[in-house]
Amino acid sequence: MIFCLFFITDYLFGYTQVSSSWFFLFASLAVSAYGYSLIEFIWIGGSFKSWWNDQRMWMIKGVTSYLFGLIEVAGKLIGVSEVGFEVTNKVVDSEAAKRYEEEIFEFGVASGLFIPPATLAVINLISLMGGLVRILREGYSAFECMILQLVLCTFIVITSYPILEAMLMRKDTGRIPASVTIFSISVAVSVCSVASMTIPAWSREL
Repeated sequence: MIFCLFFITDYLFGYTQVSSSWFFLFASLAVSAYGYSLIEFIWIGGSFKSWWNDQRMWMIKGVTSYLFGLIEVAGKLIGVSEVGFEVTNKVVDSEAAKRYEEEIFEFGVASGLFIPPATLAVINLISLMGGLVRILREGYSAFECMILQLVLCTFIVITSYPILEAMLMRKDTGRIPASVTIFSISVAVSVCSVASMTIPAWSREL
């Protein structure tokens, strides 16, 4: 939530630079909020890995079940669709059970629910790489005006690592299906291409 507020403030009031008092204010709020959440989670008997996976699940649910649920309910309210649910296969094999014990994320089904988080993960990965390239080319001036964007992209990429891993590196049956991976990457590349062509000239000069 703190990162969302930071992001909104950045675009409402301009690019937050390292020298800005707003940067340190929201940075301290973000560190404090996540630090308190971690301490609280460990206090009740959890581990750091479980807390981090919980943060990842919160982001995944925010763009999957919560998003699709909102669309479905909104459709029902305006009489476009009816709220329902789809029964999925709950059979667990030995490999899936082992991955569950090791706290490895399980995908493995070609579902439309995986498209939003996979697409957003790739968009942020591309944006982070593009930002780093720009910093290497332009130096500190680019770093100062892009610090918030780099922090946000880095945070989302790290949080989305299980998704990127399931798309690009994993070979087991719990990986994201190739059809979802190809579609998500295609959409992400298209979005980034359109954004790079339509970005205002003044932002290029910052």
